[in-house]
Amino acid sequence: MTIPDANETLAHSAGVMVKNLIAAGLYEKEARAMVKTWESAWFGEEGDRLLYLEPRTRADELLP
Repeated sequence: MTIPDANETLAHSAGVMVKNLIAAGLYEKEARAMVKTWESAWFGEEGDRLLYLEPRTRADELLP
């Protein structure tokens, strides 16, 4: 997983997240749509954010 630099642009950080979501198994359209829904709340407000991907096995265990 790639961690974007804190000084990068919104577009760059969103692009990194899209790549990470695709690497985790999402289709590109799914990944872009997910990041788009986060733009205002997660990428548009000032401050630090921590987003992480839960392993599929753990998600399946928690969300049967």
